Amino acid sequence: MPFPVQYLKAMNTIHTAPPSKAMQPRSQRQDGKATKANLLEVAGRVFAEHGYVAASGKEVCELAGTNLAAINYYFGSKDGLYEAVLVEAHRRVIDQHQLTDLLGTQCDSRAQLVAVLSNLVIQTMQGTVSWAIRVLVRELVSPSPLAPALFRRAIKPHSKLLRRLVGQVLGLPSNHVAVQRGLSFAFAPCLTWVVAPAEFRKSVLPALNRDVAGLADDLARFTLAGLDALAKEHGRSSAIETANR
Repeated sequence: MPFPVQYLKAMNTIHTAPPSKAMQPRSQRQDGKATKANLLEVAGRVFAEHGYVAASGKEVCELAGTNLAAINYYFGSKDGLYEAVLVEAHRRVIDQHQLTDLLGTQCDSRAQLVAVLSNLVIQTMQGTVSWAIRVLVRELVSPSPLAPALFRRAIKPHSKLLRRLVGQVLGLPSNHVAVQRGLSFAFAPCLTWVVAPAEFRKSVLPALNRDVAGLADDLARFTLAGLDALAKEHGRSSAIETANR
């Protein structure tokens, strides 16, 4: 789709603003959404390949088939585009809405945690969200100035939900030290697999990729056994502290 003419005119006229969405024809608004979504998808691939610093808005727009001014129109700047890419990448790995829906089901907390871990293992090991994983890996290894936005908009809200879930498994409040440790223990293996290059996994630990479903099952067993041990120890400690008050 050609870039909206109204905005190109506005760039040359200080006192003229782009038309509001309410004033735009319905088909134009729908086309705008499609253009924005396409820019985000293409930008994700470009940032995954080149990184935040080396990626260029020109390449993104050329591959997306849109005007260079589209980035400023839809995202405000290259930084705004990259922030949107980071948030979208995290959403593709762990969707907050899906996570909220899962935690609202009647399944017990242990089954919910296993479902979250299994989904993450499958995505990580099979590369079903390849550019999203690569973007997040780059950001973890070499944080950009937009890293705080990723933590604020995506990671922190997810962590609150997951802390609540792990707290339910442990039978402890979500702010308890054992809950935060348990959460890090549960998800650290997936983080390691994300950061480690696929070639490294294949050469050093080749069995990992042979049976991804089995890997997910074993991680669930390992995690639940560890959480059970934490619950036993810290539940006993809490009981002793209560008795000594």
